[in-house]
Amino acid sequence: KGDKLLVKFKQLVIESSGWNREVISKEIFINPSSVISVADYEALSAALISENMISEDESFSLVKINQGNSSSEVILFGSAHLIAEMISSSFGDQSTSKRLLND
Repeated sequence: KGDKLLVKFKQLVIESSGWNREVISKEIFINPSSVISVADYEALSAALISENMISEDESFSLVKINQGNSSSEVILFGSAHLIAEMISSSFGDQSTSKRLLND
């Protein structure tokens, strides 16, 4: 049972054209080994809820991804806990999986 090379997530993209903003979800595949950090993005959720762009039960995470000499950030649908579980489960055998400190 080997590691999965890519894990599918739902990415949040905010497209702006003039005064109009639109929230779009796109499919994204991420290599779990390249994830640096995952954090709840509560400020974005609050802002989008206040603008009636999403429902109150949506949550988002900010994921930092290693790209060699640099890093990039993507916004994913789901809590940081859920995203971290999906990444951890992709490593297969629990005895060799990456674990959080104090977990």
